[in-house]
Amino acid sequence: IIKVILSLFVILLGYNVISGEREQGTLCLVLANPIGRFRLFIAKYVAIILATLIPLAAGVLLSLLVVGSFIPQVLASTNIARIITMILISVAYLSIFALISMLISALIGQSSLCLLVLLVIWVIFVIIFPNLSGILSMKVSNVPSEYEVAKAIGPMIEKQIWANMNAIAERAENGKIATEQDLKSEADRVFIDGQDALVEHSNHYAQAVHARVLVARSISRLSPAALFQYGAESIARTGFIAEESFQQDITNYSRQYDAYILNKVGTLVRTSKWNFSIIIYFKGKPIPIQSPQPVEYSGGMEDFPPFTETEKSLLDCIHSALLDLAGLLFWNLAAAVAGLLVFLRADVR
Repeated sequence: IIKVILSLFVILLGYNVISGEREQGTLCLVLANPIGRFRLFIAKYVAIILATLIPLAAGVLLSLLVVGSFIPQVLASTNIARIITMILISVAYLSIFALISMLISALIGQSSLCLLVLLVIWVIFVIIFPNLSGILSMKVSNVPSEYEVAKAIGPMIEKQIWANMNAIAERAENGKIATEQDLKSEADRVFIDGQDALVEHSNHYAQAVHARVLVARSISRLSPAALFQYGAESIARTGFIAEESFQQDITNYSRQYDAYILNKVGTLVRTSKWNFSIIIYFKGKPIPIQSPQPVEYSGGMEDFPPFTETEKSLLDCIHSALLDLAGLLFWNLAAAVAGLLVFLRADVR
């Protein structure tokens, strides 16, 4: 609502604040008084922001009332500062469109043409550029498609598993494996190494996709709409930042879980979504061989390690959003300086 609807609302408020008065001839009359262009520019900017705060405050209060009625802890004192920070970020984002509207309104004399130009800018910033960044990142990032990744699994299984299993079967038929237990141990090692290779293959693809997402986010940060979204997600602990933190918590917990299982069971079997089986003849007897399965633990679990998600304070969230907050500040300063310079030099007749 804030990123799309209220930003458009700000443009509709500010597209004719200067050009409209110039068309009507009132701007020249206003500046005939000892007010000065700088003060008039600030006054018009403040008027747009105050008018924008009315629907913004109404929307925030309504949302808090609805959400708070179902989840009362949202309105806890620990979240008040976070909510206020979100409102300030929203104001900083909407301020950019207010200043850009005043810049275009001072630059172009016709209000209708101002509105058209501002709508084009709004579409580029809010709709086109954030979506285009994903396409651009696919062009600059060397990440294989899901089809290519899936297509590589077959040859990998053939090389990592079946070729080695056929070699073991040949050795068993030639009497080069002493016991049935040795046969199963060698087969287990082949299956485990193959599972590890397949899991690593999937992990490498996930890491490549993650890197491509980071590239897309970096490109989209040229748009103030993306800066606002990423900064708000960091403060609210949602979106990509929260998912990344949660994945790190899972990775850390998996190490604790593996250590616990290894201590209780004495062995750790890594599994994937692929399971394999084969029959090998050992001394004329068919021996079924299949992927090792995790050993079930039936003892007490009083010391089972609990999973806890990392809680980050508001200061930590602000620190992670510094780049986006700095980008919003830069856009405000650039638009304010440009708008003021254009208005100071504009012909008001």
